[in-house]
Amino acid sequence: LYGFNDFFPDRNVASPPWRKAMDISSPIALRLPYAFLGAKGELQLHSPVEFGIVPLRRILASAALLEEELQEVIAKQRVQEKTIVTELLLREMSEESESVGAQFVVVFLSVGQEAQGRYGHALEQQGIPFINCAFPEVHAPEMQVPEDGHPNGHMHTRFAECIAPHIHVSRLQSDGGR
Repeated sequence: LYGFNDFFPDRNVASPPWRKAMDISSPIALRLPYAFLGAKGELQLHSPVEFGIVPLRRILASAALLEEELQEVIAKQRVQEKTIVTELLLREMSEESESVGAQFVVVFLSVGQEAQGRYGHALEQQGIPFINCAFPEVHAPEMQVPEDGHPNGHMHTRFAECIAPHIHVSRLQSDGGR
């Protein structure tokens, strides 16, 4: 099962807003991987790269602003490709799972209506099963860990109750060591 959230397309291409959110939450410069489309439209995976490249960016507002502008220019093409990159990553994960005899199933967790439609259609076209467990209340304060924003135990219980009916367990019988 692969839990899918709205911000994954931005994460997948290391968009400037996502990169900035990661940067703000970390006391050290992060090295982040990302994906993009190659010259022939094929999926390319870039090894982790440090995005904090402008000296004094944590001290001078002007340096931080310069870095934001640089990142917008550098990432423009990747950001435009985030939907197709995400669809290709989902297909690659499905193929990798199948290659080892596992079924890949996407679970929509924190996903808005527009993204549900877009990615649900893409998954159907690729023959990848998905389960829609996107509840509007996922962002309600009573469903989040205080000062963290992640779903709390109550929300995880809702997710589990949504997923459980779709799980079918196969029991392998021992062959007695033969």
